[in-house]
Amino acid sequence: MSSGQIASGIYLGLWLVLVASSLALRRLPRGRIASLGAAWLAIILSLWALITVAQKWL
Repeated sequence: MSSGQIASGIYLGLWLVLVASSLALRRLPRGRIASLGAAWLAIILSLWALITVAQKWL
């Protein structure tokens, strides 16, 4: 498996988690959704940065 395929799999997994969590969060208060959304955004951006750096090294 190449690093490009691994990165694609990670991106797909992240998007699936994002969609699943957005569906699960629909019944929460708006303030809680905003804070959890910011946390998810931080997680996704940090993983994206790690993947980008790892691809440049390989």
